[in-house]
Amino acid sequence: GEYILHEKLGQGGFGSVMKGVHSETGEVAAVKFVSKSSFRQISDLQRVFQEIQALRALQHPNVIKILDVADHPDNVCFIMEFAPGGELRAYVERQGALAEEEARKFFREISRAIHYVHSKKIIHRDLKLE
Repeated sequence: GEYILHEKLGQGGFGSVMKGVHSETGEVAAVKFVSKSSFRQISDLQRVFQEIQALRALQHPNVIKILDVADHPDNVCFIMEFAPGGELRAYVERQGALAEEEARKFFREISRAIHYVHSKKIIHRDLKLE
């Protein structure tokens, strides 16, 4: 389906993320645009599509779901579950130092997500607070 794009949520090394609202259902999603020019070879792009298929099968409360993938001439668009709380990094910047119990809660959630993903034979390789 089509998404109506709203504000930019973030910018990364491979592209930008925008808030999108599905034109028919009203579902809110994060739409990540990855420029095809960031792939060195067509085989890199094919490998990414294979990895995406594996990621779409992940079902865990602490792992953002990939809802759909759209292939456009210049970009690959990842339609992902929208996290209304935003990035952990922005939260920490707003809150300042976290209380120990809150930091432990986040650590447990992240650890559970990593354990689940590793159990599916997927290695993230780029963990960060964003």
